[in-house]
Amino acid sequence: MSGIAFEMLKTVDMVSSNITWSSSGFCGKKQPMPVGMAGPEMRCKITIGGR
Repeated sequence: MSGIAFEMLKTVDMVSSNITWSSSGFCGKKQPMPVGMAGPEMRCKITIGGR
């Protein structure tokens, strides 16, 4: 995928109420702090390849 995130976010036309949580391990600064990412499923237009 290729593009500018803000341009892609302008094309979102549906957002799910389901949240998917992904644990990605621990902080890389030698601290015992768990980190992860979460977000809803979205439907948007994307560019595959280039503009």
